[in-house]
Amino acid sequence: MPQLTPNVIRLASLEGRVALVTGAGQGIGRAIALRLAEHGADVVVNDLREETATRVAGQIEELGRRALAVVADISNVAAIDAMFEQAHRELGGPQIVVNNAGIIRVQAFPDVTEEDWDKRFSVNARGLFFCMQAAVRRMRNLGGGGGGGG
Repeated sequence: MPQLTPNVIRLASLEGRVALVTGAGQGIGRAIALRLAEHGADVVVNDLREETATRVAGQIEELGRRALAVVADISNVAAIDAMFEQAHRELGGPQIVVNNAGIIRVQAFPDVTEEDWDKRFSVNARGLFFCMQAAVRRMRNLGGGGGGGG
């Protein structure tokens, strides 16, 4: 059986596409944002911290792509809507959305408080849902898909 290496997976050209990546200021989100840019996408870099979002946006611009750093808390629906509006206004709106933002707090099960649970759920589930809902609405308006009938 052939061994799979990172070089086996190749992305098609994303030239002319705009991607929005949540939690893109570090770690996996940063790697995703940079990889999308390497393949031609312009990227909206979302993070909670301006410093990290701006740094990654600068790295994307060094690759010759347009980038927009947007500080927004995806647990807040108004912040999500504002982020998508800014992305549309400044880069033409995303056709690709990567919901990468998430939080984890390592603690013993009996020690998880209601506040801990609510914060995790508001980012990891609620934020993901409302980011996708905002994306689908805009993609439908642009005629670019965003199915999800029902």
